[in-house]
Amino acid sequence: MRRVPALAVFLTAANPALADDALAGREMLTSPHGQPLCDDEAALRGYLAAMLNQDKEAMKQVAGCAMLKPGLRVVVLQDVPSASKLAHIVRIRAFGQHSSAVGYTLSFGLQTK
Repeated sequence: MRRVPALAVFLTAANPALADDALAGREMLTSPHGQPLCDDEAALRGYLAAMLNQDKEAMKQVAGCAMLKPGLRVVVLQDVPSASKLAHIVRIRAFGQHSSAVGYTLSFGLQTK
């Protein structure tokens, strides 16, 4: 899990517009590559660790997590407190064509709408 902050720093450095740490209440879109969504923060950390290791089997085994499709509309419900200003965990509601889901993801993948 130590590598997750390094990944967040790298990805945010690649796109400084995503460094905003005051996203609560904003409408955004999921990443063009998809966006992880997990039921809780601990599951998200495990899912991200599996992603970093490129271990698709481990990703499937993390309960309560899935990848959202690219370009879905989301609303940031809460910024989770973090010492990092570059990327942090946020709680979102993602909207599909016929349903919505609430969960946790990282701010670095979200795009301004």
